[in-house]
Amino acid sequence: MESIDQGDHVCYVLKSQTKPRTYCGYTNAFWQRRILAHNGLKTGGAKYTRVGRPYFPLFIVKGFRNKKEALHFEYGMKHTRLSSRGVKNRLKCLNYMINKERWTKKCDLAKDIPLKVIWFDKEAFDESKLILEKPDYVTFHQDFTKNEQLKTLLSL
Repeated sequence: MESIDQGDHVCYVLKSQTKPRTYCGYTNAFWQRRILAHNGLKTGGAKYTRVGRPYFPLFIVKGFRNKKEALHFEYGMKHTRLSSRGVKNRLKCLNYMINKERWTKKCDLAKDIPLKVIWFDKEAFDESKLILEKPDYVTFHQDFTKNEQLKTLLSL
């Protein structure tokens, strides 16, 4: 099972459990701070995620060597020409990003940065099999138990 450690630079996509909303962001403290803030348990959550709580992760992309690389990837996820609304379109954005030569014009070659996509939502993972064309530098991992632990923490 692939873990996410404090200090890992990650790009993540969340899904609302009450509204048809998704959110893409960056952090280096996902389980320790960011997901709790998005769900109102800590201060500093994105204004966008105040509506539609609770939010649970669909997937996290890790393996970035520094904050700059992760922010380039996040920027690309948020600014592709693809519509980013809904789970299916977020998966299309992920497919687009992992298959680009460079995530932005100023970024290093993507193939030189081995990424790991950790799936937390089984339905999204199953749907991704129909959409994603995984390049060799990307590996997939699954941890479907984390969302259950988060539900317990949020007392749902």
